[in-house]
Amino acid sequence: MIVTKNWLNEWVNLKDKSLDDITKTLNKIGLEVDSSRSIILPKNIVVGFVLECTKHPQATKLNVCKVDVGTGIRQIVCGASNVREGIFVPVAMIGAVMPNGLEIKPVKLRGVESDGMICSSTELGLPALGEGILILDESIGELKAGTPLTNYACMNEEIIEIELTANRGDCLSHLGVARDLAAAYGRSLNKIELKDSDYRRQGSMRSIHLTHQNDIEADVIYKSFEYKAFELPLKYRYRLTLCEVSYEHSLEGILQYSMLSTGVILRTYNHAFFSSKEGIAEIFVHEDEQGLTHIASKEEAAIVGVAQVTPSKVQGAGEKVVLEASYIDPELVSKQVYDYKLKPDALYHRTSRGSNPDIDYGIAYCSDLLMRHCGIDIYPGTFEFRSNYQEPILSLDIRSINALIGDEIPKVDR
Repeated sequence: MIVTKNWLNEWVNLKDKSLDDITKTLNKIGLEVDSSRSIILPKNIVVGFVLECTKHPQATKLNVCKVDVGTGIRQIVCGASNVREGIFVPVAMIGAVMPNGLEIKPVKLRGVESDGMICSSTELGLPALGEGILILDESIGELKAGTPLTNYACMNEEIIEIELTANRGDCLSHLGVARDLAAAYGRSLNKIELKDSDYRRQGSMRSIHLTHQNDIEADVIYKSFEYKAFELPLKYRYRLTLCEVSYEHSLEGILQYSMLSTGVILRTYNHAFFSSKEGIAEIFVHEDEQGLTHIASKEEAAIVGVAQVTPSKVQGAGEKVVLEASYIDPELVSKQVYDYKLKPDALYHRTSRGSNPDIDYGIAYCSDLLMRHCGIDIYPGTFEFRSNYQEPILSLDIRSINALIGDEIPKVDR
C-alpha cells in the first residue's frame, strides 16, 4: 500500500510531523514501512501562462511561445505537441538547474531566441503524467503567473510504502492509515465537507428502480449520472501515479482515487444494461443457493465483492451511468470464491481483505469529486439495500488491551 503525506494530511493534520517521524510511528503501531522517499521540485520553476503560440519559421516541429511569467513576458521555443495558447505551464527560468543537472541558459533554436524552458513532468523530476509538457490546473491550487511551483504543497510530496498483512484491509486507503495515525498521535480525523448531490431535487427524474429477493448478506447503494467527457484533474493523476494505480479512462480514475482515499468499494455500470422500456434502470439484487449476491436485470451484471461482467461495464463518455458502492463481509466472500472456484476481478483484493463499510460516505465522496471537479451533475436521490448485519460488541478490560498491543497504556491516557 502506497500513501502520500499530503493526501494523508487531508484526513489528519500531519503538517508538524516529519517523514521520519511518521515512518517510525507507523512501524511502532504495526504498519511496517517498506520504503519512503521525498519529491522536491527544483528551484526557479514558476507558473507561466501561454499568451501566444505560433509555428517556428525554420522548423515545423517547433513552436515560438510568448509566456507570461509574472515578472514579464518571455519568448520560449517549445517542441511539445500539446503546447498551445491559453494554458498554464511550469517554466524553468534562466539559472534553474534541473534534476538531471541541466542548467537553463538563454539559447537560440534554429535562429530564434529562447529565454527559459516549458517543462514536462519528467523534466521536473516527477513521474510521467502524459505526453508532452505538463499542463497545470487549479486542482493543485489557484494558478497565478510567476508563482513558484514549490509553493503548491501537493506537488512536493513524501511517499510511504507500507507492507500490509492480509488482515489489515482497513488500511488499504488513506482514510484507514490516517485513522491509525490519528490514534497514535492523539488527534482527531478531519471532517471533509462534501457537496450534496440532492441539492436540486426539483425537476429530478427517477432513473433507478431497485428490488431485492429475501435477505442478502451485502450492502449496496446506487446513484446515476450522465457521463460527460472530462479530463482527470492534475492532482488526482499525480497522486494515482505516485501510488502506482493505473486506469483506462478518466471516470475509472475518479473511482480509483475515491477508493484509495476512502476504502469504499465502487463500481460503475452502463445504465442501458438495466434499462426498461421507460428508460429506468431495473436493478434486481438477489442471493443464490450458494449464498452469492448477484446484481442483475434481465441478465447478470455482477457478483457483489467478486466480479463484474463485461457487457455491463461503461464503454465511454455519452452514456448514462449507474454508480454503485458496496460492502460484503470479507470472510464470506473469500470463502465463496474458494469454495466455488470463482474468477474474481481486481476489486476482490479489497473486498476479501475488508473494505470500508460506510458506503453512504463512499458514494457521497465520489459524487462530490465528479460534481466539484469534473463537471458532472449527479441525479438526486439514492437507491439502496442493507443487510441485517449487527455490529459485534467487544468486552475488554485494560489488562487485555495492554497484552494485545504489547504496551502499557498510562491511566491518564485512557
